[in-house]
Amino acid sequence: MSQPDENRPPGGAYPPPGGYPPQQRQPGYPAPAQPGYPPQPGYPAAPPQPGYPAQPGYPTQSGYPAQPGYPAPQSGYPAPGAQPGYPAPGAQPGYPAGGYPPPGAQPGYPAPQGQPGYGPPGYPARPGYPAPLPTSPGGQPLAPFADRLLAVLIDGAITGGISMLIMVPLFIIYFVAAGSALADLETRPDGTLEPGSGGAAAGTLGMLLLLYVAALLLSLLVAYLYYVEMTVRRGQTVGKRVMKAKIVTLDPAGSVTRGVLVKRYGTQMLCGFLPGGSLVDGLWQLWDKPFQQCLHDKAAKTVVVKVPA
Repeated sequence: MSQPDENRPPGGAYPPPGGYPPQQRQPGYPAPAQPGYPPQPGYPAAPPQPGYPAQPGYPTQSGYPAQPGYPAPQSGYPAPGAQPGYPAPGAQPGYPAGGYPPPGAQPGYPAPQGQPGYGPPGYPARPGYPAPLPTSPGGQPLAPFADRLLAVLIDGAITGGISMLIMVPLFIIYFVAAGSALADLETRPDGTLEPGSGGAAAGTLGMLLLLYVAALLLSLLVAYLYYVEMTVRRGQTVGKRVMKAKIVTLDPAGSVTRGVLVKRYGTQMLCGFLPGGSLVDGLWQLWDKPFQQCLHDKAAKTVVVKVPA
């Protein structure tokens, strides 16, 4: 019986003469790289062994930092973890690395812009754009001078037309009666009045004065009904409705009552009786700050604002 061969490999088979043939590569896999040579083109290098640096002249594999005590990767290669053509890790798309997008901005889009011509609160208007309209204490935009002037012209035409419709017939009646009375006056050859004719002339002049006072009071009544009562009932006069303007109180919680409107209308009429008073009253808003009030606005503590149609 033969003794077992101690040099026989495990499994009991000897290699064939000349060694084993090379192993067949699987399709799609490269041949293993020889030590000290770069990897096959198109395939990444194997990660370095812990504690050993990468091969000289070759970069470390993407995503692996350099080992402590060894130099950083060669220049010309992207930072660890960064893919070529993409921003560094942690950077928002469309924004610089290491920063944060402005509040309200979507990634990849610019920061939201404000209203045209209006900068952020507390900053002046942009060059080339009009300044924002001043506002009332309640936050409503104040009516500009041109709008208020046009509203006054419209309202004045309406009240003046109503007053003329009433006063013109009265003056026609007066002049007819006065002409008849003057025709009955007896005069002397020298042009003087006969005794007793002066009373008729004085009565004619007294009637004219009385008619003038009546016309004035009638005009004030028409204006009161228009500016006060119409505003109380409908909130606006015709002129202010056309120009989209409205009277409000300085106090946002207050309301425009009949008493407020009487103060406003009374001051306006009082200024009209003074020489140049109406002109000063109407132009006062041009230099009044910050609420652009006329004198009758200040007396009644009101402002005129713009409102939707």
